[in-house]
Amino acid sequence: MGGRLMAPMALFSSPRPRAKRSPVPTDAGHLDAMARLLRVWGENAFDIDQIDATSFGERCEAWARHVLTGSPPPSVRKKSFGDADGSAPETRRHYADLLKELKVHRKNEASFVTQTLSGLKGAVWDVVTHLREAASGYARDDRVMQAQLSRLEVVLESDDVNAIRNAASETVRIVSDNIAARQERHTQQLAALGTRMKTLESSLVEVKSLNNMDALTGLHNRGALDETLPRLVTMAALSQEPVSLLMVDIDHFKKINDNHGHPAGDAVLRSFGDALVRAFPRKSDFLARYGGEEFCVVLPNTSLADAKRLAERFLEELRILVIRYEQASLQITASIGVAMVSLSESSEGAITRADRALYAAKGKGRDRVMLAEPPGFRT
Repeated sequence: MGGRLMAPMALFSSPRPRAKRSPVPTDAGHLDAMARLLRVWGENAFDIDQIDATSFGERCEAWARHVLTGSPPPSVRKKSFGDADGSAPETRRHYADLLKELKVHRKNEASFVTQTLSGLKGAVWDVVTHLREAASGYARDDRVMQAQLSRLEVVLESDDVNAIRNAASETVRIVSDNIAARQERHTQQLAALGTRMKTLESSLVEVKSLNNMDALTGLHNRGALDETLPRLVTMAALSQEPVSLLMVDIDHFKKINDNHGHPAGDAVLRSFGDALVRAFPRKSDFLARYGGEEFCVVLPNTSLADAKRLAERFLEELRILVIRYEQASLQITASIGVAMVSLSESSEGAITRADRALYAAKGKGRDRVMLAEPPGFRT
């Protein structure tokens, strides 16, 4: 998909642009190549939320005719190409309009694919969790099934849709073989498992995008955190790898809104979210806006000591960050509570302990990291 986009867009740049002239070559060979690329993109389109494949293909065809013949493009009113008094039609090419439409469509495609892949992986994670639970009751020694589930878990860490589909299909086959071999006393449990597998097969064909992103920061939202954290805890129990949790809160955020206005506060939240992405870049790291100016970072395969070190490094980078809004240069600090998730507690319990450590950090002067007390600790 990315290749089909960049090829036609590459024609819109010139090594030496000149003022008040189109940067696009106008000779017949270049125009013909541009039109062919537009048609190829339209022929290989797929449905997204904003536009279906057929409609986008028609728009690509209209743009191709515009590039070749100067006919009206789909984004320009026809009356601009000829006046009622019979004057000659305008013949200039609307490359700026074309470039803008292609950029917007590419961004929409990327967003759709990301959300769809997230939904697919979420559906497979659910099935893996239920399979582990089902297997623990009657197939504890079934090494073939356990090994296949482990392979599927590894594949889910990637963004390779074909690999996920193939691994899931192989899992369906192996689990189906195991189902056929079980005794009659497990009929009801195996029937429920079979229903889940059919759901998985349907999800592999078409997965609906999930509304799980925070619109302001681009991070995951609270709902996505509530769905994902229990899965990560389950995976930690299976792999015996540690999972750490950071609760992060911007210090004195209310003063920013009071002194500079809520738009300035929004700019700070966006910049803060970008800083978190830079500080925690692993694909397995899960970043979410928990609410208001509070954020949550989940770090799989990370010890408490390593999580504390990463949190302190983030605060160091935050102290030198300058956020520019209109005429103001804003600087912020944050307080962080860190907890290692205990496999004996709920995900809500881990969040509560990290949140308590966060407020302890604020109570000690802010701009610092505090470790949470272990689960069950009483003062």
